[in-house]
Amino acid sequence: MASRDPYAGTDVHRFHATRRRLKKITLVLLMIGLISLVIGAGLLLYGLLIARLSARGRMVIMAEIYLGIGGFALLARILLEAVRDRHFRHKRPGAGREGMALVLVLLVLALVSALVIEAQVSSRAALRREREALLRTRLELAAADAARLALQRLADDPDLAVDSTNEEWAASSEVMDPAGLTTWTWVEDENRFFDLNNLALPARPSWRPAAEIVMDLLTLCGDFEPVGKADALGDWLDDNAEGAWETGFYRELKPPYAAANRILLSWPELLLVRGFSRDLFARKPRYGLRGAFQADLVDQVTVIPAAREAPVPVNLNTAGEDVLRGVLGIQRDEMVRLILTRRARAPLRSVETALVMLDKDARAAVAPYLDVRSHFFRVDVRADAEGQAVRLRVIARRLKDGRIEVVQWCPGGETG
Repeated sequence: MASRDPYAGTDVHRFHATRRRLKKITLVLLMIGLISLVIGAGLLLYGLLIARLSARGRMVIMAEIYLGIGGFALLARILLEAVRDRHFRHKRPGAGREGMALVLVLLVLALVSALVIEAQVSSRAALRREREALLRTRLELAAADAARLALQRLADDPDLAVDSTNEEWAASSEVMDPAGLTTWTWVEDENRFFDLNNLALPARPSWRPAAEIVMDLLTLCGDFEPVGKADALGDWLDDNAEGAWETGFYRELKPPYAAANRILLSWPELLLVRGFSRDLFARKPRYGLRGAFQADLVDQVTVIPAAREAPVPVNLNTAGEDVLRGVLGIQRDEMVRLILTRRARAPLRSVETALVMLDKDARAAVAPYLDVRSHFFRVDVRADAEGQAVRLRVIARRLKDGRIEVVQWCPGGETG
């Protein structure tokens, strides 16, 4: 017959049973708290150092949840320990030392785990940075190679006397290598636009003033008060301090700055000129056929950062209708239509034959701004692989013998 516990059901039995349950609960809370803190610290390090930007916020939130659970569990354990020490003071010898030893072991394990996670996070972050740097170098080299190939196509043009938009150099290209790296290349004829830097040249009596051309182009774009903008741009570009929109005007602005008194080197610099803003170059919404005076200025002008002794001309074979109207004069619609009709059949091979409708003085006034070949080109390249992209913009001049001179080499230039 089994012996029966004489203390079962007594207050002593219930005392020790409750004490043992509280001890188990505090140990479980300690384990949960330490493990949650370790997991939370690991997630936080991973989110801050390794995770992509799109996933970083989610990882930080998860880390905060785990850290909160860990902190709550440890706080609950401290409260239960306080209750146990206050109401259940009886302890067997060595119990405190055993509990402390367990806590120290768990803390050491948590510290070792945190160090291991930190080492893994650091090594993975360093490896990721090295891979990204290597990939970026590959993309930059691929973009540079694509730009050189485009420039070589320009140099290999079989007919350097005439340029039109249906030539081989004008075709965009897309190339993918076996490793999955893709390059896109666009070549733009810069002589199909009017160069705003032509305003930097001193006016000649026999030439049509470049400021008049800019005003006509602004008018065709719906700006019927273009005089102030043309004057401000002329003062910004000329090499003197005479004019209403020189350094004295810009010194009164906040922040103050000085007029450049030289040619524009980039599009952003144009936004410093009085009257010019991003809105001026925004394309207008289209709800049908474009009406009169609704051209987009961004499609009419360009900025070529090259020194010149004569105007950079507009190519009669590639320029748009509004550009031709701006250079020849708004009132010469019939002549513009004739040029468009003739070049649709075959590229124009001389400026003189295109201007037969004008008298001698009128031809002399606009001839310096016209040509049948292109001198400047813009090459835009984008190289893409594994979600990373590199852009390159090159402005180049092609000489009469086909040789190419790079005017600007701009990594990170906008493409498309």
